[in-house]
Amino acid sequence: MPPLLYAVFGSSNNLAVGTVAAASLLLASIVEAEVPRDDNPELYLQIFYTAAFFTGVIQTALGVFRYLIIKARIEIFNRSVSMTIRLHALFGQPILSNSTPS
Repeated sequence: MPPLLYAVFGSSNNLAVGTVAAASLLLASIVEAEVPRDDNPELYLQIFYTAAFFTGVIQTALGVFRYLIIKARIEIFNRSVSMTIRLHALFGQPILSNSTPS
């Protein structure tokens, strides 16, 4: 029913359309190709849950890695700005005098 609602109205509260949904469908098709659901449902679920778990772990690790990289860049920017302000306070003249309009 949710796909029908999505097709008619363009939205559905019960249907996720995006990269997560595409990854879920791709994962389900890969597991289905290896172990048919009707032949051995317990093995199918075990493989599917294991693959979904490791997919989540990898996506979480990449998200944390991205956060740490962005945080490090922000810290470097803040330190360089504070160093510029300190040098300006010490010497009394703009450090970037060539780049500011006169």
